[in-house]
This record gives sequence, C-alpha cells and structure tokens, in this order.
Amino acid sequence: MRETIKAAGGLVINKKGQLLFIYRKGVWDLPKGKLDSGERLDNTAMRETSEETGIPLKKLKLVTYLTNTSHPYYKDNVEIKEISWYLLKTKYSGELVPEVSEGITKCEWVDVDDFYRIKKDCLPRIQYLINFYTQLLRFDLI
Repeated sequence: MRETIKAAGGLVINKKGQLLFIYRKGVWDLPKGKLDSGERLDNTAMRETSEETGIPLKKLKLVTYLTNTSHPYYKDNVEIKEISWYLLKTKYSGELVPEVSEGITKCEWVDVDDFYRIKKDCLPRIQYLINFYTQLLRFDLI
C-alpha cells in the first residue's frame, strides 16, 4: 500500500504583487515541505517558506488556503505526496537566502505577467497552481 506524505507550501506575494519562486534541481518551484508531527498544514507552509527563502517567519502573513495538488514521490518506494497550498503575503524586501542544503540555488520574485518566462521550467503542478491563482485574481475571488 502506498503511503501518502502530507506537505504544505506557500504561494507568496510581495507588496509589488510579485510571486516568489525557488530554483531547485533544474526547475522553478514554490517553497514547500513535509508536515511535522503535531503541526498544522498552514503552519508548515509558513515554516517551510521561511526556511527555504530566508524570509523571517514574522514577516509572512497567511491569507487563505488555495488548493491541494498530489504527485508520485520516489524515495525507497513510490509514495504519494499531497501538498496543501496557501496564499501568503509579505512586506519583506530584504535579501532572499536560498536553503542550499535542500538543493535550492536561487530565490526570485517574478511579476505575474512575466510568469511565461519561467513557465516552461516549472513542474505541471506549479503551472496549475499559478493558473489557478490568476483565475482567482481575474474573478476578484481573492
């Protein structure tokens, strides 16, 4: 039987309306990570975003839950990773610090209208999430 790994991540928006991306293992991604025992998913999204990008935890604000995605996860055997995504905002304008120990080599703010520039180098679930977010914006749902 396959194990389901619970994780959470953040779609982070800054005061300019830009989206925060991380670059890991040759693809653009969003900060995310595994749920710790006893931790709530929204707290996981905030903690992992802070750890992977260097944005101080106190500078992140939880806005709302967005959606879930899932994908196969290959380690010792095939498992399913289910990620709960949250919209986070920040007014932080300091230096972004990629968590190199997690294979993250860059953190970058990207204008929503400039997403096409990195879209081809994003995993399908990240493309889906950005499209989902832009549709919510388009219809004034967030």
